[in-house]
Amino acid sequence: IFTNYGKIFLKEDVMFMMIIIDDDPKMSEKLKHALEAHHIKSIFTFTSTKNCSPELISKASLIFLDIEMPDDNGMEFAKRIRKNDADKKIIFISSHEQYVFDSFAAQPFYFIRKTDFENDFAKAMREYQKVHAEEQKLLHYKIDRREYLIKMKSIIRIEKCDCRICIHTINGKVIKISEKLKNIIDDLDENFVFIDRSNILNMYYLKELDGIYAVLNTGDKLEVSRRRRQLVKDALMDYIRRSNS
Repeated sequence: IFTNYGKIFLKEDVMFMMIIIDDDPKMSEKLKHALEAHHIKSIFTFTSTKNCSPELISKASLIFLDIEMPDDNGMEFAKRIRKNDADKKIIFISSHEQYVFDSFAAQPFYFIRKTDFENDFAKAMREYQKVHAEEQKLLHYKIDRREYLIKMKSIIRIEKCDCRICIHTINGKVIKISEKLKNIIDDLDENFVFIDRSNILNMYYLKELDGIYAVLNTGDKLEVSRRRRQLVKDALMDYIRRSNS
């Protein structure tokens, strides 16, 4: 359901697809029932990574992956997925807690211990629902009387350029629209902040504040105006608190 033009809204997305890869049928069934309790209907289970096609992997919202299996290593499989999709959400499941720290190299979304399944699963789903809601925040804009939607999380920064504004996105695309910065800031969420009179930055892409510069995880450095430096620092602290809550 879309609300009024120009306002923040959530797009209701019911098309979740989950993959479970675990050589233990009992664990797969337990996890499947837990997902069904969250109204997830599209669930595929496999006993080996070798049976799961790349096409299915690409469509999955979440992948639940056992680390230790007889014919494959879940951690290595996750690393292979990362080469094609750095943002794919993978949740490791294991009976061995010592793998928690080893798993960081594969950048898992979460780690579920089979020895504390109910507690860890509930936490993982709460975190996923929070992240999913954040990813579905959309900005509504117009170009030549045609209306478009863009995910706010894909916006790195917005800058004034001549009589228009330029929206820089994570895929390298620059969208130019006829609007004023002071108008569009009201349509963005709390992750966006002015760093000077001509630039709005998405805090999600801020790596660090280095003196007078905002260093982005894209490698770019943007100068923060003297007037805005304390405000940007405060915004960064608020963003960190929200991210860790």
